[in-house]
Amino acid sequence: MASSTIQSDSPIVLQEQDKFQRHPFARRIAALIETHFKSDSLTIGIYGKWGEGKTSVLNLIRTELADANNIVCIGFNPWLFSNENQLLLSFFQALGAALKKPLKSKGQKLGDFLNEYSTLLGTIGSLSGIPYTKSILSILGKKLSHKSLEEHRNAINRILEESELKIVIFLDDIDRLNNDEINQIFRLVKLTADFKNTVYVLAFDEDLVAESLSKQYSRNGYEFLEKIIQIPLRLPIAQKSALKNYTINHLNTVLDEYNLNIDQEESYRFVTFFDDHFLPIVTNPRVAARFANSISFSIPLLKGEVNMIDLLVLEGVKVIYPNLYNFIRDYPALFITNYDKSYGNYDNQQKEKKESTERIDEFLTSFNSSKKISIINLLQDLFPQLKSLYNNYAFTDGNHNEWYSSKRICSGRYFDRYFSYTVIEGEISDVFFDQLLDKLTQESFINRQEELNGILKDLDPEELSFKFQFLEESISQEQSVLLSRNLSLVGELFPSDVQVFSFFSPFRQMAVYIRKLVAKNPEEKRLTLSITILENAQSLDFAWEIWKEMRPKEQDAPGVLTKSQFNSLSDTLLKRCKDTIKFENLFEALDEVNVMFLMNIWADSNSNEIKHQNADLLNIEKTYFLKLLYAYSSTIISSTEPLPYKADFNQEYYDELSRVVDINLMYNKSIEVFGPQKPPEKYDRREKISDDELVGLFQEVHNSNSHSETHN
Repeated sequence: MASSTIQSDSPIVLQEQDKFQRHPFARRIAALIETHFKSDSLTIGIYGKWGEGKTSVLNLIRTELADANNIVCIGFNPWLFSNENQLLLSFFQALGAALKKPLKSKGQKLGDFLNEYSTLLGTIGSLSGIPYTKSILSILGKKLSHKSLEEHRNAINRILEESELKIVIFLDDIDRLNNDEINQIFRLVKLTADFKNTVYVLAFDEDLVAESLSKQYSRNGYEFLEKIIQIPLRLPIAQKSALKNYTINHLNTVLDEYNLNIDQEESYRFVTFFDDHFLPIVTNPRVAARFANSISFSIPLLKGEVNMIDLLVLEGVKVIYPNLYNFIRDYPALFITNYDKSYGNYDNQQKEKKESTERIDEFLTSFNSSKKISIINLLQDLFPQLKSLYNNYAFTDGNHNEWYSSKRICSGRYFDRYFSYTVIEGEISDVFFDQLLDKLTQESFINRQEELNGILKDLDPEELSFKFQFLEESISQEQSVLLSRNLSLVGELFPSDVQVFSFFSPFRQMAVYIRKLVAKNPEEKRLTLSITILENAQSLDFAWEIWKEMRPKEQDAPGVLTKSQFNSLSDTLLKRCKDTIKFENLFEALDEVNVMFLMNIWADSNSNEIKHQNADLLNIEKTYFLKLLYAYSSTIISSTEPLPYKADFNQEYYDELSRVVDINLMYNKSIEVFGPQKPPEKYDRREKISDDELVGLFQEVHNSNSHSETHN
């Protein structure tokens, strides 16, 4: 992370650093101090909330007073002292040190007085434990010193008055002290506020200090302040336009540092969000600095991996509404659920909506009604799904795909990434995926199969296939040609695990995706592209998987190819298999169902040739009979069985088998290898059967057909 992007939030000192027009306010206070000709002391209170710029105003006042010959400014930090004795001693030591040089020969004398005075006050304070009064101080002081406190005070005042100097004492961060420490500070001011030519400038949050003083005294804390503070002043309210510019400038500095380019539409989305949801409650520049710092931390970790505008917004929520940020992080289901889904039980959907609304309302109980409405609107802009919860919106699959492709936080695929600040193990980095996609859609990358395999072999195939599918809409027709050809080269990297829902396997899903890419092309170009894909697809089983997806749809539903085009594609695949696989090795080279498709196409092309090939093998290899029978029988995949199993053989399979083999020879081989077999007595055509029972079904169907032919 580049350190230059971290905003220090340091208070300003000079007029040219002022972004919120505080300088005129500070200059007026400085003028008030300079023109205060009375020798009596003056106490000024500058009231402001945390982060509103109180320290900056104090600095500007000191800068304005720096050139005044008769003014000595003293900054006293009450945070440095742990007890009242130390506070008193240090205060007068600081006062003596600051005055020593301006007073020259009188400096040592005044320094002695101040040190002795502070020692007496500290000793008395440790003995009394009660608020100071002149009478108590005088009585105890006489016992502890040859001069009374009053005499010390008078001596100090004479020196100050004779010097014609004006002392300005600045006390900042009072509201950050604990109750006892706040009480000590105001007791100090009360004790010393009647020094001649002395001005106190105190900066604090009036409400916090008044609350603290109320706990120390029986009277109201505000009334106590009224007795101490002679000129109460409140910091001017920062203009919203200035706060907005200040915040945006900080954010732009961070974005520029990391070379982030955000398009105009997305930029407008953020500015609109900022104006609607953040600006009304951003009341001080410190929030802007913290916002920028939070972004500066997160961008290097998530650059290219999330939607940058959503990240800016979420980091803003973290700074401005930390509890809301935690609530979103802890209850993701509330924000990424598809509440308008059309499937499922209506009553259950309504129950889910009601429970979600109640859970969000429960969190919002600590906010007033207007703030609650504001937060709900904010959440709906960040998580559009909530519009279905509150306003009966409906979203299409296209909306959800767009959220995914844009890496929005409202997409369930990306939500966790915004909070983990990393790509979760098992996910594929979007930066890497974008680079990969760029390669796969370049002409120069065609047919570089070895390099492709090297890039993809260690990636999660399910995640990879999922990413490709969600980018379907964003791929152009020109890109689809190159991408489909390249993806066909790496089909063997996608597992085709046999499972109940095999259509969800990456192997099948990538074949579906290639079909969709082909469909992006004009009809007259689809066949040529499909032929190129099947000629080069790896493996051959992947070529067959793509071929299955290209089959024309039933009746009126248009497919990717016409029936005539599909027949040409089938001939291409048949030729490739005949050219590359020896016939006796078909079952080793291809999945048995693909052997069945191959033989069916072969039968359409040359029935006698395929029958002759099968006859030769039936006569040479005894096990070949069972391989053929397996290819032309029902296979069941069950979650209760570790492997697929055979369950049925019927007339339909028999008819298909008759097209590719001499069926009488097939029957004779069944008798030769297995002998006469009986079919299972009772079965539901989905139960697992043995090889003997499968052969029995075949023999039964064959005998039935032979009897029918003889009878006819």
